[in-house]
Amino acid sequence: MKIFNKEKGKEVVYVQRKDLKYILDYEKEVPRELIGRNYERIGREGLRDEFIIFYEEETVEFFKKINWIVDYRKVYKLPNEEIFKIVDNLFERYARNINDVYNDLDQERKYSPNDIGVLAQFYLNTMLSIPKLKNEDQFNLIPLVADGEGFYYESNALCICSTLKQNWFMIYNKMGRNMRSNRVPKEGLRALIAYFNGNNDDNWTWDLLKYEYPYTNIVTPDGKHILLGFYDTAPIKEKSNVSRLARVWDKNFNK
Repeated sequence: MKIFNKEKGKEVVYVQRKDLKYILDYEKEVPRELIGRNYERIGREGLRDEFIIFYEEETVEFFKKINWIVDYRKVYKLPNEEIFKIVDNLFERYARNINDVYNDLDQERKYSPNDIGVLAQFYLNTMLSIPKLKNEDQFNLIPLVADGEGFYYESNALCICSTLKQNWFMIYNKMGRNMRSNRVPKEGLRALIAYFNGNNDDNWTWDLLKYEYPYTNIVTPDGKHILLGFYDTAPIKEKSNVSRLARVWDKNFNK
């Protein structure tokens, strides 16, 4: 699986270690950044390295052209039932006509029929893993990084942003200090209320978010981040509403 993200104004790509093995086995030409990396050693360092990040523009463009690696951003918001329908449809087409595999995954016909069959099966297995990843309560596999295309706002001390895992948010100290407990700062709750529903009411209560949008919260093992995971899909607004959030924030916290 691959995940493209924007970080510090630059596009990067996260790739699962298991995909990289297939890259080395089935791709004839690979970017220099992929050569000489010891993925087995990286993988043994922990689940946080299940995805490996690549920074070079050549590598990012390379992975954009690899169609047999599932693009997480394109599928993670789909209902599980829709993902299963896609998998069933693809399996039926691939079983019926090998050319459908090429048309979907290899329009340049650079793989042999046997290779494309292996890669198609790998693609389908990855798709079937998406529902499980979506339902995990913690960041066991999806990289713990801010979603560069999602929500972001900061106060004098804190940053709050959406993450690459659906319905999860990250709260951290701008100076890199540890979060003292897993209790979500009040300003964080208020900011998310504003973001979810555009509420501009001075009469917000501490428990409003908890009761309207049930969530769980944990501190990461390094103590640097509080993670908020919502059990139900919250009515997230478009990014244009961030400017409204800024006004709400200033009205309520800078008195």
